[in-house]
Amino acid sequence: AFAYQLSMILRGSPTGRGLLYFFACFYCVQALWWDKTIYDSRFFVLPNLYHYLYSILVLLVLASAVVHIRPLDILENTKEDSTMFSLCLSLLLSQLLSMGREMELLLVGGAGDKELISSTASFGARSKIFPVLLISAATIYTGVQYFGNDGHRDLASTTTKGSADDTAIYLLLAAGLSSTALFIANILYRRWRNIGRSIPINVTFAIHRCGEWILLMMGETVLSLLIAPYHFSAGYYVTFV
Repeated sequence: AFAYQLSMILRGSPTGRGLLYFFACFYCVQALWWDKTIYDSRFFVLPNLYHYLYSILVLLVLASAVVHIRPLDILENTKEDSTMFSLCLSLLLSQLLSMGREMELLLVGGAGDKELISSTASFGARSKIFPVLLISAATIYTGVQYFGNDGHRDLASTTTKGSADDTAIYLLLAAGLSSTALFIANILYRRWRNIGRSIPINVTFAIHRCGEWILLMMGETVLSLLIAPYHFSAGYYVTFV
């Protein structure tokens, strides 16, 4: 579903702004997927009702984010349509829930070396602070734009000409990119300064998950472009490439 929603952005707007919205949405969700992959490759959580319910909540919020990835003409209209606000809010909640997993280990601990678990969980939680601040700014901005608009709101999700606003999407793009950049920078810094130890990643598991991610993104995106109605125009070939 995520790949299909992304492909609709490019299909509807095969332009530079279409790519901007495409990459911003992609990197934000990809950062959540990467956080979960790293978490699962480092920690084992005993199955219980609490963690089952927590996982369901995480998936529900993530599904809300994916369903609000809409075509460009809807996302850019922050004053007349609540879709961008809903997307930002869902991404913010997803990031907070992702941070909550590390906070649980940091505060409650787990089976094994308590100091090592605490150090690794603290590192994971700190790396999410800056992306959370950026997504929070995007959520607040889009909320003010929508709820502070005294004019007519189109609940049918149609756009008003001249109401495009790219501020929030730039914040989301920065959040998605910074999440990966900070993760890599922190690892390199810790190795360079020889700061403490951390729980190693299960490399085999991580490689397997990365392979699944690539196959899903490439396969579903191309398939959704092929099965959608199209016209043999320059825009079609640009979108496909």
